[in-house]
Amino acid sequence: MKIRALAMSFAIIACTAGAQQVTTPKYTLRVFPPRQGFSSSMAVGINDAGQVVVEESTNQYGNKGNLNSNDAYVWSPNGTVVNILPYGLAGLDDITGMAGHYVSGFRDDSSFRYDFSTGLTEQLNGLGAFAYASGVNSHGDVCGLLINGDHRNPSVWPVGTTQPEYFYPESTALGSTVMGMNNLGAVMGFDRIFAGTNFWIATNYATDGGADTIYTDFTTSDGLTDVLPGAINDVGMVAGTAKDAPTGTVETILWTYGASGVHGQVIVPRQTPPLYPTSMNNAGLIVGGSTYDDGSVGSKTGSGPAWFYSGGRLRYLKDCVAGITPGYQHWYPLMIWRVNSSGTMVGTVTDGNFHYAGFVATPIRQVGPPLISPTLSGH
Repeated sequence: MKIRALAMSFAIIACTAGAQQVTTPKYTLRVFPPRQGFSSSMAVGINDAGQVVVEESTNQYGNKGNLNSNDAYVWSPNGTVVNILPYGLAGLDDITGMAGHYVSGFRDDSSFRYDFSTGLTEQLNGLGAFAYASGVNSHGDVCGLLINGDHRNPSVWPVGTTQPEYFYPESTALGSTVMGMNNLGAVMGFDRIFAGTNFWIATNYATDGGADTIYTDFTTSDGLTDVLPGAINDVGMVAGTAKDAPTGTVETILWTYGASGVHGQVIVPRQTPPLYPTSMNNAGLIVGGSTYDDGSVGSKTGSGPAWFYSGGRLRYLKDCVAGITPGYQHWYPLMIWRVNSSGTMVGTVTDGNFHYAGFVATPIRQVGPPLISPTLSGH
């Protein structure tokens, strides 16, 4: 009896040693089919309440096509839908951000901030220039550009006002681009220079038209050039892509910034095609899709496959789907556009035949320790 018990103990130890301890996260996907009159849809934003902003287009390919060809709505987990009608007009060009109960976007030659908790839409003033909103935070502050001819001035429209504040002067003849902002007053963007791009972060923008701190040394470390920021969170982390100068290959980088300066590490080296981050939560979960050769994401549908990075591990969402809306079993995630604090993601799925639809991917919470699948041999 003792010998048999001892043998069973050794068998258990052997099984455990050969077990797979890493559990692959699983998600259920709810697809948002384009409504009547539209050919494609894209889920482009999500807040911490799980509310999703879905953009629709009459263009089958999901690109931003003709004026008045696009529409958008906010979907809530309880099933309610609120249509977004910027300042009384039914069409829009683009939704550029969602946080809290705010949505930012632009139509024609002006931008707007929409509060879907009150239904209030504000047209953002460009002071005689084209106002291009590129993001919003949970307080309702909108970041973007004022474009007047060849001048591109990074600006912020604080909540409660439609007047812009210049916080970062245009520093190159080729102009600046604002990519997004976090909830603590940090705005990220880049300048186009003749040798590529120069990535910057301006923090604590102020009413005096300046910023307390501007970080610009992202391109001077590790021989990286052509740095493109893609995602920023509230705990001093930024994710983006950069070219490795000696080889010319594009790598996915995670930076930290703060009082000790800027520090970067390569998280996905020399991937083909390059993986471009689009969003990151405060837990460090990074999501995105692939990029084109010039480092741009391209159309709103993006270029797949959709991926996420967490805990030092890169995964593709298509390998983690446990369930999807009936009728879409053969569609796959092409792009992840945003992730919220609970790890719920939104993006675009495709059938691979130029049909696109938005989705929300909800993580399946695991209860208890990971299941062990032992590797057995013999009898």
